[in-house]
Amino acid sequence: MFLFSLVFLSLSVHGLAQQTFFPAAIPLAVRSPYLSCWDATVTGANFGKTWPTTATGNSSDVLSVDALVRVDGLTYSFLGDIPGANTTVNLTNTLVTPTQTIVTAVAGPIQVNLTFLNPIEPGDFIKQSIPFSYMSLTVKSLDGNTHSVQVYSDVSGEWLSGDRNHEIMWSQPVDPDVIFHTVGLQQPAVFTEIQTQAEWGTLYYAMKAGNAVTWKIARDITSRGAFMANGSLDNQEETDFRAIRNNFPVFAISQDLGNIQSTQVPVVWTVGYTTDPAINYTDIPDSIQQRSLFFRSKYADDRSLIAEFLNDFTDATSRAQTLDSKIQQDATSISPQYWDLVSIASAQVYGSTQLTIGTDSKGNFNTSDVMMFMKNVGGTNSNRVNAVETLYAAFPMFMYIDPSLGAPLLEPLLRWQVSPAHTSTFAAVDLGSTYPSVTGSNTDHTEGIEQSGNMLIMVYAHARATGDGSLISRYYPLLTRWADYLLNSTLFIHDQSSSDGLTVANQTNLAIKGIIALEAMSKMSAIVKESGDASKYSTMATNFYNEWKSLALDTDQHLLAVYGNAGSWTLGYNLFADVWLGTNLVDSSVLNGHASFIDNLASTSSLASFGLPVDSLNSDTATTISSWNLFAAAMTPNTNLRDNLISRVHARASFNDSRGAFPLNYDSTRGYTIGGVASPAQGAMYAPLALKVPVRSIVGAGNGAGSSSSLKKTSHGGAIAGGI
Repeated sequence: MFLFSLVFLSLSVHGLAQQTFFPAAIPLAVRSPYLSCWDATVTGANFGKTWPTTATGNSSDVLSVDALVRVDGLTYSFLGDIPGANTTVNLTNTLVTPTQTIVTAVAGPIQVNLTFLNPIEPGDFIKQSIPFSYMSLTVKSLDGNTHSVQVYSDVSGEWLSGDRNHEIMWSQPVDPDVIFHTVGLQQPAVFTEIQTQAEWGTLYYAMKAGNAVTWKIARDITSRGAFMANGSLDNQEETDFRAIRNNFPVFAISQDLGNIQSTQVPVVWTVGYTTDPAINYTDIPDSIQQRSLFFRSKYADDRSLIAEFLNDFTDATSRAQTLDSKIQQDATSISPQYWDLVSIASAQVYGSTQLTIGTDSKGNFNTSDVMMFMKNVGGTNSNRVNAVETLYAAFPMFMYIDPSLGAPLLEPLLRWQVSPAHTSTFAAVDLGSTYPSVTGSNTDHTEGIEQSGNMLIMVYAHARATGDGSLISRYYPLLTRWADYLLNSTLFIHDQSSSDGLTVANQTNLAIKGIIALEAMSKMSAIVKESGDASKYSTMATNFYNEWKSLALDTDQHLLAVYGNAGSWTLGYNLFADVWLGTNLVDSSVLNGHASFIDNLASTSSLASFGLPVDSLNSDTATTISSWNLFAAAMTPNTNLRDNLISRVHARASFNDSRGAFPLNYDSTRGYTIGGVASPAQGAMYAPLALKVPVRSIVGAGNGAGSSSSLKKTSHGGAIAGGI
């Protein structure tokens, strides 16, 4: 088994000891649901002799990208299962941060560092929306001598379709500054997926041009064989377009570094996958809007995008290191294991999203019409759009790193639910189940308290983190509709279910979410100067809480799973919202009493090896949901419990006997994956850090009495104060 260490790359600066870490998959190029390439690091996997895949880790889901290093005439395979290479590099370390994966290996007499950079760009909608990643390589002599070094990488058409029998076509445009391969399907199918892969995108593989940079488009064994034999390529392409699996055509770029002791600057490739249009959105009033990724507002052609993205590599690396350093500083103040969790979770969240822009009546891009869509990656239905419980779990990460994204994430949910097509008195569960087509959802459901509470909490959390109250004022009638629903349903619960699948009446954890949401609504009413509403919701929230407390607690002050069910318990993760929002409804005696009970349970229960189940009544009490364990860790004043829960979830994040990226649902004693592979709900790992976000003075709210049925598209563009 290989050793994987999860640490910040600037160890020499921060003086951190390396930590052992054994994830089942590490992110390579992960920027969107359709640019999501991972390397399997499960037990038995041999880095350098296996192909990268989608987040599932299944060998049938290959996304071919490879790397070869030729040293003094001998070729070493660094990435990918490449026959014909003289040998494989000797892996020595892997570092993962929120933005980078850095793999270090030895190839004979040299050390090689291969880095994948997936930028996170707070406050910059253009850069954040670009579905491109960097792959860079540096070398250093280990014996002090110079060595002849050449490097090579290619990608295949496997990135273009889940059906490898589909035929592809390609081009290699002549450009004096950039070498880039352009690859697409011969018969694209817009807004269609096969095996979670988009069927209408364009794949790019690129590098800056130079005298020692060569390229080739040919059958895989032909292109790789030419590099192994010559250390360079012949700048030629095959012209017989064909199926992806038919003599696998690959798109290669190599560079001859000459006789060197070390690289002075990194060798940089970029891989990108664009879809245009990106999202098919049903807008108010039931008009179909084909939305593009936000970067299209700046880049009319992909050549200029690729050139500028490559030119930005040095600055992008600097920004990424600054962001990583800030997150590391905050996370390690909690625990080194916690830094591991936020690092491994970040790619899963951002890799599930697409930041889009709409058009005006003349067809021009409208930078005031910004929406972000989240694919429910890893879910039972992975094509759910902005699944509210998933977004709610991920929201602490956005509020910590880039709260300006909160409004574009909430906007499509809010806009849809003020349309005449949506008539429910409670919040929807999602925007439909046909990603990337966003049709809205009028499906009746039994999660009215769950999802209405989630929406109210997120809207208020966004206002506190950004100081922007515009969502509150624009959608105030909708927010009060949900709050009024909670007034009539949240204390004594009947015919309701939680997102965890519990359907019994009078669930204490679900009830407290609705009560906290009412107090949040009171705060929002005060912001828009609706004093009558503010008083009503606050009074009712306080009254509900007092009655809830008389029903929900056992004698030791821990939360029962259901009112009056002595001996039962719940993780009680919904208490987190009270701490996060500063609503301060919940007594410290309740928080402390519940924390003591859960701490003891986690330390003594046979079910808690990898975290606690959500309650004692769930039909499967051996299932842990990692997101809610981190909510529980964040809400507690008991640092022993916080560290205990973090340690147990960390044990599963570093468990590599099950394939795929860090799962949301898994067996709490044996660790095997149940569901939620690569789920964006892992943004909940940031829940403890979300408590560190400064609370902003909320401005721009206006009065909330206006009708939200006459909405206009309102800007969410540009950076907003808050977060990192």
